[in-house]
Amino acid sequence: MWETIADNLNPHATMRFLVTKKSVRERPKLVLDKYRARMQKERRDSGVEVEETELDRALEEINETCEAAEEDILLVSNKKKTDEDRAMGEEIRKNACEKLSETMKRKEGEGSSEPKRKRSRKGGNDTIEFFGEKGNINMAMKQEDQKARREQYERQTRPYELALANQQQQQQQSNQLISLMIGLMQKIAEKKDVLC
Repeated sequence: MWETIADNLNPHATMRFLVTKKSVRERPKLVLDKYRARMQKERRDSGVEVEETELDRALEEINETCEAAEEDILLVSNKKKTDEDRAMGEEIRKNACEKLSETMKRKEGEGSSEPKRKRSRKGGNDTIEFFGEKGNINMAMKQEDQKARREQYERQTRPYELALANQQQQQQQSNQLISLMIGLMQKIAEKKDVLC
């Protein structure tokens, strides 16, 4: 519906509209909300005489129609809920008055087309197999958890190891630079002694 309105407004020749489905849907709501707020303000400000325009009359009519539609929707939903509550109450009363076996037979006759299977008890071997599988699953989960923790630890310690290696490399370079400077200073001192 809103898309049809937008399609009809966009090609209009005398008035140029650029509207979308969303803007066509939200604009009337915005105008009505502003109108309702203005009417509430006017009601609060008693003694203020406001001249009603044709737009105000049209908005009032649209507002009344919207409120009536909302009330109708509310009545329909309330009626539907009461009907559902009444049906559920009758079902509960019927269940309370009949025996359990009669209830089971009635439910089987009403809805389910497939017969219900009888539950079979499992032997002790099934229990042992179950716990064995559960133990294997738990062990696998623990191993995966340990592996994930180990990887996380390695990811956390890796930057520290890199920083330490970098620092050691810088220390070695600075030691080499110092020893080179000392050697140069000794050569300069020897040349000075020879010249003097």
